[in-house]
Amino acid sequence: MRSADTGRRFWAFVSTGPLTLLTLANLVVAWESQGQRHEWWLGAAVTTLMERIATFSYFIPTAIRLMRAEALPPAKVEATASQWMAVNHFRAALTLLGGWRL
Repeated sequence: MRSADTGRRFWAFVSTGPLTLLTLANLVVAWESQGQRHEWWLGAAVTTLMERIATFSYFIPTAIRLMRAEALPPAKVEATASQWMAVNHFRAALTLLGGWRL
C-alpha cells in the first residue's frame, strides 16, 4: 500500500482536487447569490471550506507522515493514527453539515 501511494497518484486528482475546486466555485457563487437561501448557501460553502482547509493542513500531511513512519517508534505511529481516525469523524461531520445546510 505504501509503495502504490494511491492517495497522491489517484485520489488527489479524483476527489481532493475537484472537491476543492467545486468548494471554491460554490463559495464564489454563494457569496454573490441573493434571496432566501443566501445565508444557508453561504454557511454551507464556508463549512465545506473549513473541511477543505483541515484536509490540506492536517489530514494530508499526517497521512503522508504515517506512510513514511518506519523511522518512528511504533507507539508514536499508533497514537498518531488513532488521533487521525478520531479527528476524521469531526471532518466527516463538517462535510455532512455542509451538505445538510443546503
